[in-house]
Amino acid sequence: MLSNQLSVLLYEIVRGKMSIDPWKPLSKRINSTRLHKLNLDELHFRAVQNTASDHRMVELFPGPVIVLDDEGSLLMANESALAWMGKNLPEVENEFIGDLLYDRRRKNKNNHFISPIIQLIVEHKDIFMEKSYVSTSLLANPIPVEISGRILEHGGKKYCAVVIFNEFSAGNFDREIMHMYHKIFSDNPEVLSYFAKYVAGLDVYTRGHCQSVAQYAIILGLELGLNDQEMEQLYIVSMLHDIGKLAVSPEVLMKNGALNKAEEKELQIHPVAGADILEEFAVFYELSTHVRHHHERFDGSGYPDNLKGEDIPLYSRILSIADTFDIMTTYRPHSKQRYTLEEVKKELISNAGRDYDPEMVNVAVKLIDNGKLTPSKFCVMPEIERGRKISG
Repeated sequence: MLSNQLSVLLYEIVRGKMSIDPWKPLSKRINSTRLHKLNLDELHFRAVQNTASDHRMVELFPGPVIVLDDEGSLLMANESALAWMGKNLPEVENEFIGDLLYDRRRKNKNNHFISPIIQLIVEHKDIFMEKSYVSTSLLANPIPVEISGRILEHGGKKYCAVVIFNEFSAGNFDREIMHMYHKIFSDNPEVLSYFAKYVAGLDVYTRGHCQSVAQYAIILGLELGLNDQEMEQLYIVSMLHDIGKLAVSPEVLMKNGALNKAEEKELQIHPVAGADILEEFAVFYELSTHVRHHHERFDGSGYPDNLKGEDIPLYSRILSIADTFDIMTTYRPHSKQRYTLEEVKKELISNAGRDYDPEMVNVAVKLIDNGKLTPSKFCVMPEIERGRKISG
């Protein structure tokens, strides 16, 4: 796929031009026996590249992205490129790039300007961040840019990919790239699914648990009347609520039988560790508090901050029910007991007001009674629309 090859070039430009490191290496909370080094930037890129979202990276990239045939005729241009040229795609399709965009780098020995883009077309030699100047019909005065180009191959044919970085907009590049990543996550749940699966992939139980909790949380959220944006946020929080288990040793996570006090204490660091990890992602920063507090209890007896009642964030209160439902209806490493639905209802009702928000308990019991909330066995990653059908 051309977009897949092109996304590699865009990724390299992002890494080279951002003034900040948006996905810092994970904090020291990450257990050294789990991962020697985990680079969040790499994780994010893998999540995008291993789904069908490469085209979104091309579309949303905050700079012109153009694909030409091997003779320089324009085949594809993103919105940024079309805005530079002041035209729509049908007007420029199959036009020679030299007639649409004039670029020059420096003079050669014969005192002629050299065009990096023409060089790419003629010599089929990749270029990366070449200093140049560009003008179009809308940009009468040439502006300083850096041009990257790569020869792509697909179906036995060669194509020229061109990416332009505008030096004038460098100050906004960080913010625009973060917005691009946020849009990719928001528009395609598959990216989040892959990301969550990769991060939690070392622990099969945790991965399946997060999948199931996300499905239950969506069903609860729909019954509570959450809007689309809230549902989207709840889904993300649910999928990543146990990401902090990367800070817990595998021996504790996979232990057969009950944990001792020291092991319980180690396991209880995961909400705080999870929030710390998500805070390092700008796209997840505002949601990190919901992960931090998903083990709080309604009467204030939970952890890590002993929050009480409605001081506990809404998504955390929903997660508490969804988390408990999955724990009680699933065989786990720490416990081989599995509850019936009647036993689950009894547990929720008896602990309403102490462990759980009574309103959430009432909703969960109603959904169990009408057959809409039933155990899932490590289900496929649910999409919000599927949740709407389940609870509709």
